[in-house]
Amino acid sequence: MGCIVEWSTPWKEPVHTFISNPTMRIRYDMDGGICLDSEWLIILGGVGAVTFLVGLLAGFFAMRRYHDARFLVVAQECSAKDSLVPLIIEMERET
Repeated sequence: MGCIVEWSTPWKEPVHTFISNPTMRIRYDMDGGICLDSEWLIILGGVGAVTFLVGLLAGFFAMRRYHDARFLVVAQECSAKDSLVPLIIEMERET
């Protein structure tokens, strides 16, 4: 069940909106447009920003873990051969 709500802004005439779920704070106007409260947009923006930062950190640590493990393998090869040739080969392979 929904309800029809009348609200207005300082620069417009009152607008009649249909709220299908008042707890979600999403308003559907009579023309089919969607209006979100500013609080709801701040919450969604915050969730999006946190998700983006978590993805950045996860990618950073995954790449760091890969390169740390690869560096240990190359360092052991350099130690075994007593030469820098494996390091140079690895640099060529990565670029």
